[in-house]
Amino acid sequence: MNILETPGKYMIFHSPFLSSSCNPIYDTVLINIIYSSDTDPGYIHKLSPIKKAKSGNEYSTFDLQTSSSKFTKVVGFDRKNHQQALLFQNAGTPIRVINANEKDNNIFVNNHSTIVKANSGDIHFESTQPSTNVPRNSSLPHGNAIQISLSQVNSLTRNQRVNVRGTITMGDAKPKEVTKRNGNPGLVKEDCVIEDQTGHTTIHLWDDMIEKCKNSNSYEITDLSIKNYNGHTHLGSTRDTTIKEISMHLDNPKGPQLVTNIQKTVTI
Repeated sequence: MNILETPGKYMIFHSPFLSSSCNPIYDTVLINIIYSSDTDPGYIHKLSPIKKAKSGNEYSTFDLQTSSSKFTKVVGFDRKNHQQALLFQNAGTPIRVINANEKDNNIFVNNHSTIVKANSGDIHFESTQPSTNVPRNSSLPHGNAIQISLSQVNSLTRNQRVNVRGTITMGDAKPKEVTKRNGNPGLVKEDCVIEDQTGHTTIHLWDDMIEKCKNSNSYEITDLSIKNYNGHTHLGSTRDTTIKEISMHLDNPKGPQLVTNIQKTVTI
């Protein structure tokens, strides 16, 4: 069967068969094709946690960078691919999506799709975060930060902005004096844990945020940043972080135990 052309969403084939005189005769057949293809190689950015749509279906999203300036939204419906995407994103490894479906400038990934490592020789640009194009004084609530529960922290993207609610336990160590990347001096308190009913994580408080937090109090904190150091994910305050004290009840707070072991191993 020979492919002749692909006009629109149909492929035209010429299908040979033998006549009674044993000469091949070609018959034209139209076959409707559901398009799937492999994406260009690129980097994963801003992988979301798995969310649930109003329909009840689970999904997640990320931005696929395929050039220095091109970013395409990818929507996934498969948990296995989400786990694979998280590994590639954390490692900064270029990928390619096999058997992806494209529609309206979006890429859709399902259980027939596979995310695989791309050949680094096919990448001719640096991995950079997509521009948000949101001004700092935007009226959008908390910029691009998303509301999460603390059990989701380990599944999120490095430098992703998040909003959380939880109870903070602060250790006894004095804040460290550090030099920031911009060369300015600063203070950071690293022996702090924040927890809610779903989980807990370490939180690093910077500068004036240290004084704003009181031990064992609960807060709504916006525009925190996801950080990762030596394989351990934690939250860090930013210059955009805001904090508001709230009322929250935890059935079985573990903060005092957790803060003595900042790697968060607790005997229950």
